[in-house]
Amino acid sequence: MCSMNRILNERCCIALENRTDVRATGDEAYDMAEKAPASIRVSFPVKDGVIAGLADMQLLLAQMYRKINDGRRVNGASFCISVPTDISGVQRRAFTDVIYRADLREKNVSIVDMPVACAIGAGVDIFSKTPSMIVNIGGSRTGIAVMSEGGIAAYSAVPVGGDLFDEKIVQAVRRSYNLLIGHKTAENLKKQIGSALPGSPQVSVSAFGRSVLSGLPTRSTVTADIICGAYASDLELISGAILSTLEKTPSVVAEQIRENGFYITGGTALMRNIRPFLTKATGIPCAIASNPSEAAIRGIIAILGDRRMAGLVRRPENELF
Repeated sequence: MCSMNRILNERCCIALENRTDVRATGDEAYDMAEKAPASIRVSFPVKDGVIAGLADMQLLLAQMYRKINDGRRVNGASFCISVPTDISGVQRRAFTDVIYRADLREKNVSIVDMPVACAIGAGVDIFSKTPSMIVNIGGSRTGIAVMSEGGIAAYSAVPVGGDLFDEKIVQAVRRSYNLLIGHKTAENLKKQIGSALPGSPQVSVSAFGRSVLSGLPTRSTVTADIICGAYASDLELISGAILSTLEKTPSVVAEQIRENGFYITGGTALMRNIRPFLTKATGIPCAIASNPSEAAIRGIIAILGDRRMAGLVRRPENELF
């Protein structure tokens, strides 16, 4: 979320007590996950790229809006949302409905395709005669888009992202060490010793969890080869999706992309060695966008600030649902 070029980059997470009493939002709520008492429910309203909990998302949006405006009540603001290209009309409508229902007294609401926002946020001139490709690796899905002549020439997506990597790490640690860990611990292991390239058994860290055998709290030494091997097949799915997307692209455009390369955006773009892995797996050079986790929101800021890009923004009432 952003306001007047101020970006609020926090987790899409909310902690609730008694269903509607907000205890925490964003990163603070995420810190409560897996350790909050039974009376507090930690919710992630967006799953697989779509809104899964409309009521929770309304509360979260309202709280985030107040936070970015330093607690002030701001009326008559304009909202623009980046949405995945391939979701259904009903799922797309949910993104706009959550604003209408959150009592934000909005002036208007508009939407833009997420690949377009990511491309512009990565510094790509989508109106250039030279086509480009954006690979947006998010928390729960990876979207691959070929941009040409100001529009999306080809698009595909796979349900692979950082959240799935964490789940695979949880499974791998349980299988290899008889140790039960949570997703937050898995994410920390990924950040500490994870890599897109094969890890080494000599690189390790200590992880705390619960023994499958005794049920008691315990520590185990977890090696990088186990962590990296946990999600290796999912990384292969991403590289395969990139190549299959090019196969759906006109040959002239595909050849230019093979020569010029593609950009990686999304939070998972920060994974260690993701760029050399994708370059080797696809045979295509690639680069990581500056501030990849903020590419979409920076793209929206650029679009709204440039009248030449007004045609990229659509009103929900003009959408066919």
